[in-house]
Amino acid sequence: MIKRLPGWKFIMLWLVLFTASTGYLMAAILHAIK
Repeated sequence: MIKRLPGWKFIMLWLVLFTASTGYLMAAILHAIK
């Protein structure tokens, strides 16, 4: 009954992209404030 989700890698990739974009925005905001 154990079944690997097909969208697991897609979700992980989305999380990585989301984290990267968030970090980029944070860096841009900090640079703008500075």
